[in-house]
Amino acid sequence: MRELILKLAELAEKPQSREQADAVVRLLLMELSFQPAQPLNLPIPKHSGLAQMCEQVRTNLAENLSIEDAATRLHMSRATFMRTFRRETGMSFGQWRQQARMLDALTMLAEGRSVLDVALECGYNSPSAFSAVFRRSLGCPPSTYF
Repeated sequence: MRELILKLAELAEKPQSREQADAVVRLLLMELSFQPAQPLNLPIPKHSGLAQMCEQVRTNLAENLSIEDAATRLHMSRATFMRTFRRETGMSFGQWRQQARMLDALTMLAEGRSVLDVALECGYNSPSAFSAVFRRSLGCPPSTYF
């Protein structure tokens, strides 16, 4: 894939190579379609305080708990919280919360709930904000996922 991207960049500088560029784009798209889909997973930390906080976040996804507030609840500095959270889960707190929201959103959408309801229940200010994150995370808008 790396070589295809480099070839495409090279061809972009030569306007006379349109057919060749189209062929490289088609091949690149085929290669991308063979990439394995990354499953949504939500690791739960082993650290008991972090695990309890994560459970609270899961039960109230609309709450916008800041890193500072989360660290304070656990009697940690902001830096210690961020470092510990990443070590325990492999992702940042913000990434983890977004993943949690997407997992719950998928469940609600599968139940037939409206995009507006799902967006608000997952803590987004608007359906468009939710749709943008959904599209970035899963590759398509929530209205067409199911």
